[in-house]
Amino acid sequence: MSKRTGFTKVLGIAAIFAMVLGIAALYTLINLLVEGTVTGKKLVEIVTFSLIAGGIVLVSYGWMNKRFNQKMQRKGMAGIKTAAQPGEQLLFSSLANHYKGLEAVGGSLFLTNKRLIFESHSLNIQNHQCIIPLETITGFKKCQTGLVFPNGLLIETETGTEKFAINRRQSWLNHLSGQMLVAAQSA
Repeated sequence: MSKRTGFTKVLGIAAIFAMVLGIAALYTLINLLVEGTVTGKKLVEIVTFSLIAGGIVLVSYGWMNKRFNQKMQRKGMAGIKTAAQPGEQLLFSSLANHYKGLEAVGGSLFLTNKRLIFESHSLNIQNHQCIIPLETITGFKKCQTGLVFPNGLLIETETGTEKFAINRRQSWLNHLSGQMLVAAQSA
């Protein structure tokens, strides 16, 4: 996948989020109109705020994702809190959410030549790590998150399943497929 295509997908996801904000602003506006408390000036303020907020979300999400990926490429295994095993190498990483109960816990997902590692960031209610040795993975597939978003990855293991919302899903599928093939050949 080209960098342009990946960035376009990030912009698409951010645009969907900006549209949700716009719908919320429209709902607020309709309520104000029904109550009769909106003026022309207030209307312009609400629309302007919605457009500015949507633009900020769009630009900041793309910037944050790009910066994270550049940082992880530079740091390699040193960027992961989990202690590396002997001979372990970072192959791929991105920002992700791990579904734990009702909460989509934000953090980072790392693929090494030995494990799939999720590390949450400190802004969550449920801070945790999820470490899945590659030899315990029995399958993986695309799934949707939030009923409509095509950014999910379902990991099937010997003991259950783990669900992640990820950026660059096709890249994840390609890297996982390649690493599972390597693991199967070496077994």
